[in-house]
Amino acid sequence: MNNKIIKSDKATKKIIATGGLLGAIVASTCSVLPVFLLALGISGSWIGNLRSLAPYKPFFIVFSLVFIGTGFWMVYFKPQISIPRVRSTSCYRPFSEKTIKIMLWSAVIIILIVFLIPYIAPSLLGV
Repeated sequence: MNNKIIKSDKATKKIIATGGLLGAIVASTCSVLPVFLLALGISGSWIGNLRSLAPYKPFFIVFSLVFIGTGFWMVYFKPQISIPRVRSTSCYRPFSEKTIKIMLWSAVIIILIVFLIPYIAPSLLGV
């Protein structure tokens, strides 16, 4: 039973970190992602269609901030249960704490870029 608690807690952290990262990427689809794709040499008329997601940008940002906030709470502030390791024969391989932290901090960086790009872009473009 104790082993199941550990597995579900790590699975929850993984889901929360993934949700935050995906939310941050989706929030960047109307501003940062097209520029990033063009910088990589990926182009096409379909990139202009990403701009149609702009009205939903605040919802994506709130969605990702909720996941990021919950993820940081779970990783850094939630009291950890001290349970001795139990050998298991299952093939369950959770993300390591380091991977989850990298995902959360990546989501924070992407969200910061999404927030700041309207203010930084004019100075970068010389407007």
